[in-house]
Amino acid sequence: MSAHNRYLIYTLLGRMVAIHLPSRFGGTTMEGVVERVCRDIFDNVVEVTLDGCRHVFREPEAIVQRGTDIVFLYGDIDEDLEKDAQMFKEAAISSYEGSLHDHLRRTARSPTSQTTIKVGAIKKSPSCRWRHRLAVS
Repeated sequence: MSAHNRYLIYTLLGRMVAIHLPSRFGGTTMEGVVERVCRDIFDNVVEVTLDGCRHVFREPEAIVQRGTDIVFLYGDIDEDLEKDAQMFKEAAISSYEGSLHDHLRRTARSPTSQTTIKVGAIKKSPSCRWRHRLAVS
């Protein structure tokens, strides 16, 4: 995928966003100002903190920008699908000792889903010093 950019998530910092989850995860929308964004490459997750609440997303296969929206794409996102003839040829010369149904089950594409993040205006958050003064007084 040519428009894929894993570092697009860092443009969310300090912005008002609305995160639309896929229907299999409830189809809800979370809104707030992004205070922190982090990619944890060891656990394969993306952490986003909205108004003090930490949300963890599985590392997507691709992160793309569509207009002002940022989209996390999951599943098999390759645009070139295998041709049937190529698949049958591969199954015939394969050393796998199973039926065609077994081969199809092994090579089946995983379903795709996406999480859309609608990006809004920049909301400046107060500095740590200002927050400290509010807490002390």
